Amino acid sequence: MTVPYSVDASEAWLPKWQMPDLPEGALRTLNRELHSLHRQAGFPSARELHKVADNAVSHTKIHHAFTKPVLPSWGVVEIVVEELAKRARPRLDPDAEVVRFKDLWHQAEDDAGTQTPRVGRSTTSRRPALPLEFRRLIDELAEIRVRDDLALTRLADNTDYSRMGWLDVFEGRAIPPRHAIVHLSRQYFTRDERLGQLWEASVESARKHGHRLELQGDLLQAERYYRMAADCGDRTAEELLIAMLKVSDPMEAAELQDRRDGIAEEDIRRRSERRKAGLDPDG
Repeated sequence: MTVPYSVDASEAWLPKWQMPDLPEGALRTLNRELHSLHRQAGFPSARELHKVADNAVSHTKIHHAFTKPVLPSWGVVEIVVEELAKRARPRLDPDAEVVRFKDLWHQAEDDAGTQTPRVGRSTTSRRPALPLEFRRLIDELAEIRVRDDLALTRLADNTDYSRMGWLDVFEGRAIPPRHAIVHLSRQYFTRDERLGQLWEASVESARKHGHRLELQGDLLQAERYYRMAADCGDRTAEELLIAMLKVSDPMEAAELQDRRDGIAEEDIRRRSERRKAGLDPDG
């Protein structure tokens, strides 16, 4: 249930979106501050924020961060706060606002404990646990972020990898490309060899984890892990992914095989159009 934002003597305004019915506490404080920042930014829509954030977060997750009575993920809050701070009048320092909201988010997380569900996470169906090597890579990258106080935008700018990509990494949905690891190591004087080893182990573990899931019959999750490894250049994972897709999505399997065979993108598009029309792609 949602209720209108309660107006008192100190806050004589109403939010654009309804505030969830929350008891007094850190989560309610975080939610109030999000609504307040939203007002200062001129009440941009969730779709506007989704667009200016380079599609890093869906408009639905953005809206839920304001209206649902649960703790949103930090990745969503960080991106929303950064964009709202840029739009605020008078303008606010985005980095300072991210730091302020990070403190508020951690307070809400501490209050909530492990029993409170997060926006976008099911309490009845969870993804399989990440492979150990991938968790270690994420932990190492998160440590670098904390040590050097890196917002996602700054991280993206300095590693030639998008905010959306880094958000997927920290939420366990993707492995960063090798070039992003190299840029990160050079920019922040981290242990390049250590990060490189963790990256290689993560790619290999994603492929092996995908194979285990395929043998267990969990084809959806197997495909997810095969894609993670294949996107990082693992040729074996790419072969396994193509073999799976030949059953579930023959058109995509054929496109991936064409790309693997070194066919030019323009020719791949032409071949795909011929396949859709039921014609011989080599005709």
